[in-house]
Amino acid sequence: MNKIKALKTIIITAFLSIFLTSVSIYADSECEPNLANNFTGIAVIPKPMKMNLTGGSFTIKPKTIIYVISDSPEIYSIAKYFAGQIKPATGMKLSLLESVEIDPPAGSILFTTTAADKTLGAEGYELIVKPNSILVRAPYPEGLFYGIQTLRQLLPAQIESQQKADNAGWSIPCVRIMDKPRFQWRSFMLDSVRHFQTKEFIKRYIDLLAFHKMNRFHWHLNDDQGWRVEIKKYPKLTQIGAWRGEGKNRYGGFYTQQDIREIVAYAKSRYVTVVPEIEMPSHATVPLFCYPELSCTGGPFETGGDGLGYYTEKNGWLVYCAGNERTFLFLQNVLIEVIEMFDVPYIHIGGEELREGAWTECPKCQAKIKELGLTDESQLHNWFMSRISSFIANHNRRAIAFSDKNMNHGVPANQIVQGWHPGWVEFAAERGFESYNSNLHLFYLNYPSSEEDRTKRSDYPDWMDTITLQKIYSSDPEPNGLTIEQAMLILGGEACLWTELVSQERVDEKVFPRLTAMAEILWSSKELRNWEDFSSRLDIHYQRLDKLGVNYLRPLVSEQMIAEK
Repeated sequence: MNKIKALKTIIITAFLSIFLTSVSIYADSECEPNLANNFTGIAVIPKPMKMNLTGGSFTIKPKTIIYVISDSPEIYSIAKYFAGQIKPATGMKLSLLESVEIDPPAGSILFTTTAADKTLGAEGYELIVKPNSILVRAPYPEGLFYGIQTLRQLLPAQIESQQKADNAGWSIPCVRIMDKPRFQWRSFMLDSVRHFQTKEFIKRYIDLLAFHKMNRFHWHLNDDQGWRVEIKKYPKLTQIGAWRGEGKNRYGGFYTQQDIREIVAYAKSRYVTVVPEIEMPSHATVPLFCYPELSCTGGPFETGGDGLGYYTEKNGWLVYCAGNERTFLFLQNVLIEVIEMFDVPYIHIGGEELREGAWTECPKCQAKIKELGLTDESQLHNWFMSRISSFIANHNRRAIAFSDKNMNHGVPANQIVQGWHPGWVEFAAERGFESYNSNLHLFYLNYPSSEEDRTKRSDYPDWMDTITLQKIYSSDPEPNGLTIEQAMLILGGEACLWTELVSQERVDEKVFPRLTAMAEILWSSKELRNWEDFSSRLDIHYQRLDKLGVNYLRPLVSEQMIAEK
């Protein structure tokens, strides 16, 4: 009898062992943080929520078939994108077929939304690689797209080459991944004003953002130094404001309305939302030079010189006249064309750095303060921004504005706050407003990336912080001390690159590898982040950046050691 009981115990123990092993494929990577890293070459950035190796590998071959769920043009386009991404390096033109199957047939890759886990949300996905098939499953197409980015990073780095890699083996480790982002707002801002970048360059950066699962591209298109977007009702903005310098030294450029529509459509195909920015009421020197009647003095204004002094060295920092109705007619006409070009949910309207006393000497502005029953220029600033925000809302868009002093008097209804100074994200959350974090001391990529970087270049101002890769990785977009309700109002974060000192040729070295750290803190859960683990994955990820042609500025080993201490 005891032998029978012992045998039963052995059988039950064996069954439980098998059962628990099968369940463990969905164990949190917190429980087994190094499991995936035991496979040479696995270095997914940003780190997935759950990832477990299951043994073996799948090899993509010329006869591999890509299946997509039937009657879904969008998913078909995503699958076609994947096939196109791997074709140059592999030389394979994989067949794409429709299917109603839930599981992929042997020797195939299946993209489907059928039977997906809805808890993964709008951008989450499941990736199951078996020795004879690959399944990419998500509740929505966005998740399938992000599953592809992970799949690319599971392949050898040569997959990113634009030339056929004859000696590479296109094997993918068998793995089960469940993944979704922590934050919905994962953004990068590029200033195209101080230094113009070409249309092709902008598309390249959209691809790089998508590869790292970033989903917002905040595009800074006008400022005191230039105007980069074609507005047909006001042609002087680009005829004059898109260029710098004199005579043979004249340089610059702008994006035509066709360019804009092309870039927005391209970004949408990569699930990146372009957020255009039209600055107001300050940082308006260029448009006021072109149309001086919108200023407080009425002009005329002089130009001369180049660099940061362009337009401003003889005129000061000009602002729109808040007491002049022609100002609002102009801005509304501009915004109408911007809204027509940018088929996106958001319009950024700047709103920061109104210099103190800008409207003090203007009779029209002072009369407007009196007419509205306001007490000072800060309240006038708030009224100005609220009026523009309401106009944007009436055109089915949400306004975004940089946090600034005017918000002490309240935030316009339905406006999103971009917190660029410490404390402003908390300020917005405490008052019930949505915001995202772009703290200049943590996430400004125009700042030096190391002390060596600062020493090597003499043009960094002393007031710029040194923002290392490790400093970004150790930061968090969600400040401490918020209630659960307040934390839910933090949409995410944004890395910003202002280009006063950064030509197009230098953008890569300012952005990478620091953007990889930003991507991870916005996508991966806070509990999963580990600097040593990230560093080891990044060492492998550099190979992919090499193949993608990214001219990154790799931190010195000595600086990495200092950061780790």
